[in-house]
Amino acid sequence: MNIYSRSMLILFLLLTSLSCVNESSRVDTISIRPLRDTIGFAQYDWQMDSIMARLDRAGWEKTPGQAWKMAICPHDDYSYVGRLYPETLSNIKAGLVILLGVAHRASQLGIRDSLVFDSHTYWKAPWQPVKVSGIREELFEMLDDEYAMKSDTMHEVEHSLEAMIPFLQYFNKDISIVPILVPTMSPGRMEECGRALAEAI
Repeated sequence: MNIYSRSMLILFLLLTSLSCVNESSRVDTISIRPLRDTIGFAQYDWQMDSIMARLDRAGWEKTPGQAWKMAICPHDDYSYVGRLYPETLSNIKAGLVILLGVAHRASQLGIRDSLVFDSHTYWKAPWQPVKVSGIREELFEMLDDEYAMKSDTMHEVEHSLEAMIPFLQYFNKDISIVPILVPTMSPGRMEECGRALAEAI
């Protein structure tokens, strides 16, 4: 085998091994955050269709033509909150939504005084998994360790954000999200973290 053939063989093997590495890393980077609460919230598309049909029959206040930049939404079981979900979330028209939720069990995990991000690439939702925007990583890097941390465990035991996703997806099937949890912190610390997040956004 001459030197040219040997070089071509080495190059072929190198490219083959690199393509295998890239393929496996692509598979490894897909992570779908599972549902925490499958009793109080919808997990299938037919459930959302049924819920919305019932809410439509009962009546909920529609405000057509409006596009809201921000909304404060409850996150309780649908049987308690009912029409407040579509009334609050139907006018969120943005393709990317930054979701801020409470972190009920943060103290049990020893988490406080820091915004909590996750590393999942998708969140499970009724029609198809909802994509987590790459903007999440940019925000996290800007906030650094001073204001933010990552904990998939915290996100996986918390239901406050997943309650809203089926309704957001019902009104916009192509929505993407940036999920952030807010654990216990003093009002002063909350203002610090809020200002830092606002500046990053």
